Amino acid sequence: MTTKNFVIFASNHLGDTIVLSELIYNIRHFYESVNICLVVYPQWEYLANLMEGIDKVVVLNKKSVHKGLKGTINLKKDIGYKDVYASFVTFRRQRPIFISNLLNSKYILFNDINFFFDTFLRRSRYKIISDKNVFIGCEVTNLLSGILQEKFIHVPIKLNAEKIIETHIDFNPAEYIAINPIGNGDYKCMTVEQLKEIISVFNHNDKKVLVLGSGEKAQEYSDALHKTNVLFLDLINKTNVQELVYIINNLKGIISVDTGSAHVATYLGKKTLWVASRHQWIPDELYENSANIPLKSPAETVYAEMMKLLS
Repeated sequence: MTTKNFVIFASNHLGDTIVLSELIYNIRHFYESVNICLVVYPQWEYLANLMEGIDKVVVLNKKSVHKGLKGTINLKKDIGYKDVYASFVTFRRQRPIFISNLLNSKYILFNDINFFFDTFLRRSRYKIISDKNVFIGCEVTNLLSGILQEKFIHVPIKLNAEKIIETHIDFNPAEYIAINPIGNGDYKCMTVEQLKEIISVFNHNDKKVLVLGSGEKAQEYSDALHKTNVLFLDLINKTNVQELVYIINNLKGIISVDTGSAHVATYLGKKTLWVASRHQWIPDELYENSANIPLKSPAETVYAEMMKLLS
C-alpha cells in the first residue's frame, strides 16, 4: 500500500489553525495510509501539538530560517516529503503555492488567491483546485471535494487536554467565568459599554469575572474598564499561549466573541457561550457544552444563557 503525503499550510490566526482538525480527520478517514504535515506560525506551535492526527509539525520562521529564497528551500527540506499527494493552502498567500510545486504536489488546493496568479497556476503541470466560495477555517475541508467524490464528514473538533502543560498561576481559574470581548475585526467585537454592563450583572450576582484579550484594542478596553466601578481580574495582554490554554481548560466557563479563546474552549469541551453573528463560525449541535447568542444581546440575556450552560 502506497502512503500518501499531505501538507497543510495553516493561517496566522489561532481559531483558523485549530479548526483544521476537521480537515485532518477527513484525510485520515478517506485514505488508508497517510502522512500529514502541518505548517504553522511560531505562536501556534503549542496548540498544534494538542491537535490529533498530525505526523509532523513544521514551524514557519519567516524572519529567520525560512526567509527569502533560501528560506523557501529550507522550508521544503523541513517538510521533508519527497512527493506530496495534496497540499492545502488555507489562507491567501502565494508563497505556499510555490512551495507546494517544489514538493511535487499532485494536487494543490487553495482558496481564492487572485485572478492573475490563479491563471498562471492553471498553466502549470499540476492539477490546481481553487474554491472561490470557501474561506479559511473548517470550511476549507470542502476543498477535499476537488480530489474526492465523497462529501466530507462533519465531526466535533477536539484538542487533547492530556497534553496541556500545567502552569503556575496565582489564582484558581475554576472560580471564574472568563469574558473575551475582542475578535479579529470590529464586526466581531463587543463594545466597551456592552462589556461593562455584562460584568456589572455578574458582579451583582456575586460571580467572579476575568477578562481575556490581546493587542492594542484589547488594552484600550482594559484601560476604559479600570475607569469604571466594575470588578474583574484583568488578564488582557498578560498571558502567553501556554498559560491561556491552561487557564481556559480550568475555568468555570467562558463568554467570548468569535475568536481564538472561544475555539480553544469549545474544542476542550468547556462551557462556552459564543456571542457572535450567525455568518461567523459558531458551534452547532455537536458541541453540547457550547451555545450561541447574537453579538448585541443584552447583558441580562448573556448572564442567563451562561447560567443555563453551567446548570
